[in-house]
Amino acid sequence: MADERRQHNRTTSLAGTFAQLRRPVSADNLSALSRERERYSVRDLSLSGAFIAAPHPPPGGSLVDVVLWLRDKRPLAVKAEVRRAEVGHGMGVRFVQMNEETSSRLRGYFMASRVRGSSTSPD
Repeated sequence: MADERRQHNRTTSLAGTFAQLRRPVSADNLSALSRERERYSVRDLSLSGAFIAAPHPPPGGSLVDVVLWLRDKRPLAVKAEVRRAEVGHGMGVRFVQMNEETSSRLRGYFMASRVRGSSTSPD
């Protein structure tokens, strides 16, 4: 059964889609600076969030700046809240802030995915 809290369809056909994280620097995450520029695969994506395969995710409740790279190779910057962190696997994030252009491009990505027949599932 689908998780009833989800509000948007999500896609898992994400070949060529990855994310980069930018975390606020603090004494607790100085070691994260060396990983800041790494690219992580995006396992699923919706208009309201994503699961990012970052092996050392920040703890739940953390705010992170996420740069998503979709098929068009133009970055999408969003602020996200870590909702679920699984060390060694990744993190589920909820998008909490994005500008109108980013929102529009993300909606366009999903419309194009439906036209191409990509795998989407209800949230």
